[in-house]
Amino acid sequence: MNQQQDRQANEKSGQQNEEQNKEQTTLQAITALLRDLLTEFVALARRGLRWANRLPMPQLLSLAIGVALLLTILPLALTLFMVFLVIKVLLLCSVLATRKARQRGTRLEFSRPAESVMAGKDEGV
Repeated sequence: MNQQQDRQANEKSGQQNEEQNKEQTTLQAITALLRDLLTEFVALARRGLRWANRLPMPQLLSLAIGVALLLTILPLALTLFMVFLVIKVLLLCSVLATRKARQRGTRLEFSRPAESVMAGKDEGV
C-alpha cells in the first residue's frame, strides 16, 4: 500500500514538473521571439538612420515634411473613421428600433423636455 502511494505521489510530481517545463519552455520561446524582434527593429532603425544621414538637405527636408504630414493626417483619418462608424451604428440602432416598433404596431414616442416646460408655463398663466 505504501509503495502504491509513493508511485502516485511520483506520478503527480512528474506531471507537475512536465507542466512547469512546458510553461518555462513557452516563456523562453516568447522571450526569445521578443528579443529577436527587438534586435531586428534596432537593426532596421540603424539602417534607416544611416540612409537618412546620406541624404542631401533638400531631400531630407521633404522627407521630414512627408513624415510630419503622415503623423498628423493618419490619426485624423482614423478618428474621423471612428466617429462616422459610431454615428452609423447609432443610426442603425435607431432604424432597427423603429422597424421593430412598427412590427409590433406601437409607435415610438420620445418626450421633449422643451414642450413639457412650455406646457407648465401655459397652465400657470
